Amino acid sequence: PEAYLNGGLTGAAGSYTPDPAGFGKAPRFPAPRLLQYLVGEGTLRRDQGAIDQGVSVLRAMAAGGIYDQVGGGFHRYSVDAKWQVPHFEKMLYNQGSLAESYFEVGRMTSDAGLYSIGRATLEAMLRQFRLEDGSFAGSWDADSGGVEGSYYVWTPEQVEELLGEERAALLCTVLGITSPGNFEGGEESVPRRATTLEGAAKSLGIEMEVAETWFSEGIDKMEQHRSHRVAPKRDPKVVLGWNALAI
Repeated sequence: PEAYLNGGLTGAAGSYTPDPAGFGKAPRFPAPRLLQYLVGEGTLRRDQGAIDQGVSVLRAMAAGGIYDQVGGGFHRYSVDAKWQVPHFEKMLYNQGSLAESYFEVGRMTSDAGLYSIGRATLEAMLRQFRLEDGSFAGSWDADSGGVEGSYYVWTPEQVEELLGEERAALLCTVLGITSPGNFEGGEESVPRRATTLEGAAKSLGIEMEVAETWFSEGIDKMEQHRSHRVAPKRDPKVVLGWNALAI
């Protein structure tokens, strides 16, 4: 057992990159059990390096496009090494297992930010995956009406039309919505946390209390507006193991 545990730490350390935080090359898949293991074993051994690896990857995913910054929840994997552009399919097993990782690592490190992502992931799972009988659907497709990602991406003009110039400037700065965008060489962007709300507010000369209100209201309006787009198809198949992870 000791050799196995040591091998896990050594193997992770050998494939880890700090910037961007993750393991191996693109495409990058979430590895919730590995992240929990690194932080848990690192805590037992007082190995700060292992703890930092697990925490940094959880933070990087939560700030990236693999996390749905507008509607919540995680996409299946990232096509790039920076977690910015996902393969847009959403799987039930990702929601349940990743939420557990954010809660468990948040508990072990007393990190309220990780708890927050765990809660938001489960809230999104309830909205997006729960069926009428209380069970959970298996997945959401990657494409919408035959176009991959169209449900999730934005241009600055779309955000400005929805929110107005001042509020759009704040949302676009925080979420990295730019022209040209970061999606397939076009004008559209996958939202991500490109900077902090505090940093964006300061650069735009907006009081922090106002910025918090504008950002919260802006996300709500973006999610509501997005709900009128052609949505990906949800697969209502109920997979017992995935439902167990969710529950």
